[in-house]
Amino acid sequence: LALESLREGALEALCQAVAAFGPSAEVRALRACVAIAPGLAPLHLQLARAHLALGQGRSGVAALLAAVSLDETLVGAWALLVDQFTLAGYLPDADDARLRLLVVSSGDAQLQLAADAVLRADLPRARELLPDLERRSAALSQVLQSEIEVRSGRLGRAETLLAAAASA
Repeated sequence: LALESLREGALEALCQAVAAFGPSAEVRALRACVAIAPGLAPLHLQLARAHLALGQGRSGVAALLAAVSLDETLVGAWALLVDQFTLAGYLPDADDARLRLLVVSSGDAQLQLAADAVLRADLPRARELLPDLERRSAALSQVLQSEIEVRSGRLGRAETLLAAAASA
């Protein structure tokens, strides 16, 4: 196990050093690194960033999806997915990624449950979880409630809630 950790650390350091040679060389090196250690989410994230630097959005998104499938807590990967989905016009996917980003960056288990309910389109369950969440964080509760409103087709109410959350 220690040898495996050492190897992974050395592999990540080597791939990071290659970045100095420019995005094209970095992509080639990172592809090789990912082939050697496909289970390392940070390598997939770095590969995604290199692809995106070259304007290779589809390849970048594929690497980002691989990264979050290996480690759902990668805030940077979720943020990039929000940006990429928005740029590509995949707004429902951007909304889902934005919700995941909120959950991951908050570290709140109750918010995770509510967000999972929203993503499964179980809006009654998400609404059920809101009061406990609101007692702990009014702003997070308002953001989640606004997402529920968007998915329920009440955009005006969603905007009001987001404005309240922003001023909290």
